[in-house]
Amino acid sequence: MSFFGNRKLIIVLIGLVVLLVVMGYTAKDRMNLTWPEKFMKDTTSVVQGFFYRPAQAVSQFVHNVQDAYHVYEENRVLKASLDQYAQMSAELRAVKYENEQLRESLGTKQNYHDYNVIYSEVAARNTSQWNDVLVINSGSKQGVKKDMAVMTSKGLIGRVKDVSNFSATVELLTSKESSNRNHVSGYILPTQPVQTPNSTAGNGQQTNGANSTANVAKPKPVSGILEDYDSVGKLLIMRKISLDQKISPNDAVITSGLGGMIPSKLPIGVVVKTEPGDYGLTQTAYIRPYADFTLISDVLVIDRKSVMTPAGEMVPSGQGTTQESKGKGGK
Repeated sequence: MSFFGNRKLIIVLIGLVVLLVVMGYTAKDRMNLTWPEKFMKDTTSVVQGFFYRPAQAVSQFVHNVQDAYHVYEENRVLKASLDQYAQMSAELRAVKYENEQLRESLGTKQNYHDYNVIYSEVAARNTSQWNDVLVINSGSKQGVKKDMAVMTSKGLIGRVKDVSNFSATVELLTSKESSNRNHVSGYILPTQPVQTPNSTAGNGQQTNGANSTANVAKPKPVSGILEDYDSVGKLLIMRKISLDQKISPNDAVITSGLGGMIPSKLPIGVVVKTEPGDYGLTQTAYIRPYADFTLISDVLVIDRKSVMTPAGEMVPSGQGTTQESKGKGGK
């Protein structure tokens, strides 16, 4: 048993010595490789090439998939950022527009300090009645009453038709179904002076040319009634205008304050053109409104302040002042 054990040990030692000799021989710089080395290198290169190409293709495919996924994720993040930017831009424009509308409404409210002005927002507007009515979020609890004038920062748009506790329905001037209650009495303010006949002196002679400037009178307001709307030209129609009145394009139109609860001097629009009225006895004016009826978001409800007349009656402030002045003049 010891002999066989010693023989195994001797074989191992001899193998180590041979290995060291071969390693030392092959480690030296040589001009040519031995044929075993050549065989091993060729065999190894063939086997490595056989496995390397598929592995490289698989690795490239996985790398491409990862790149495509990264591109997809980056694209998704960029689209989300772009959508967020578009949303923020839209919100910013909306806030700017709302700010401008509030500033204009505030400025308009300050201009009408003689009236009780109630600020309100449009709560609803039905597309089937777009040109007829809209609903605001102020009602009787906020002081809104039936037939009160309603306007934007630009001009008059209609009157209050129905009132509930916290909302009200506004009938627009553009309504084709409006009743006589929605007819508005207005004044056209002519811009051209009126020529009056030359005055004569006491001896029956005409005054000289130096006094001819006195014959130019200041134009007086021309009264009429807003009764209809031209949906094609988007113009308000004012009828019952005296035929002998001189009206020119771009003449301003305001409310007269005669009758009803609509105050005076509220802007309506400008005259675009005139034409003969019914039977040629009157003339009709077509008016471009100041207010934009296609986009209404904020409105002002105008309430006439009431005053006590000397007779003890409560009338709108404009009428009360007129009656008081007449009473003083009669004394």
